[in-house]
Amino acid sequence: MAWTIPVWLVFSAFWGVIAYLNIGIIVVLAATLLIRCILEERLEWAVLLLTFLVISKIMWAFPIVLPLLLGRRRFFIKLVALTGLVYLVLVGLTMLVGGASYILQQYGDYFNQLRRLGTEFPWQVRSETPYLGYNHSIKQIVIFSWAPSHGYSC
Repeated sequence: MAWTIPVWLVFSAFWGVIAYLNIGIIVVLAATLLIRCILEERLEWAVLLLTFLVISKIMWAFPIVLPLLLGRRRFFIKLVALTGLVYLVLVGLTMLVGGASYILQQYGDYFNQLRRLGTEFPWQVRSETPYLGYNHSIKQIVIFSWAPSHGYSC
């Protein structure tokens, strides 16, 4: 994919995504490059890309399991340790700019929102006519698929 960057420069959808501040294409490119860096054991680049993914869209950090699947435990430990260190440095810098109490409050609010997401998000439907739509969590898909009469019994 990295070789296709010149094509992306003239691809209008790419610029449209960037104009609306949607970083989806960049995240996919970063995840693809991360996979390559992990397979080639380029630790420095892998740490930078993984840190970017953890900060921007943590669910795209899935390539972190590749070293474990390939039996490269030392590389995995180095990757996790260095990514954690870089992440903590960035959080520290953010605290210097925004204030520690504000940043800690943001993290607290984020984790509270994740904890409540399954019960408060608008697509959580507990009615006679449940529906399965976009943005349903895996838990909700399982409940929808396996609950009696497609009802929510949890």
